[in-house]
Amino acid sequence: MGEKPDHNKYDNIWEIRQGRSPELWMDDFKRALEKPIDEGRVERIGLARIYDLVDNFVRTIARAKQINLPVFKVMTGRLGLEGETGAIYYVAKVDGTNCIFRGTYGYGGTGPHESALVEFVLEKRGIVGQQIEVRDGDCLLNFLRGA
Repeated sequence: MGEKPDHNKYDNIWEIRQGRSPELWMDDFKRALEKPIDEGRVERIGLARIYDLVDNFVRTIARAKQINLPVFKVMTGRLGLEGETGAIYYVAKVDGTNCIFRGTYGYGGTGPHESALVEFVLEKRGIVGQQIEVRDGDCLLNFLRGA
């Protein structure tokens, strides 16, 4: 099972990934790659591309020619819940453009599983450990501006 990575110390994504076999995660990944990116579901804000579907973001990461490191994992906790639940914004500079996907942690349902799929795909691209830098929500505006 291994040791919980530092970039997962504030969330439950590592535990979710451990709860399923790598084969099932690979099946989800392959299913996501089967379709073209639905550009109608990708919004441009400033110099950033905002993905509202995990499959679109995963396809972008998987097909990228270049991903600048680090990839940022921006944690924004829910008020009053002491950081147990919240959103995770994954920010990857792909082929020169900030690509952003909003996942979640601490909830039930599909949100944390989408975050787990993103981290599975990042790992398949060789992006692990210190290459995933955890930040708080203060930096989101800079990412939207393209910084």
